[in-house]
Amino acid sequence: ATRELAELNINDSRRNGDLLAERLGPWSPLDAATLRTRCFLLSQLTGATIALVLETRPAEARRLLREFDVLIDTVFEPPARPA
Repeated sequence: ATRELAELNINDSRRNGDLLAERLGPWSPLDAATLRTRCFLLSQLTGATIALVLETRPAEARRLLREFDVLIDTVFEPPARPA
């Protein structure tokens, strides 16, 4: 990919992440900066995951999607408190 396409992809993920963080913000236990960062990352990873799923066999694709679901749950968990 060219640098311009990579920048477009990143900007799109950032925009989608910001929209998601805006909607989730009132219900999230995460601080605003952490939530925005996690939503940005999740937006980027979602596209990559779907591209991977489309290139794998059905059984593996289902496993990938199940594990991605676990990652999504983890992304929105509150930060662990220090012991």
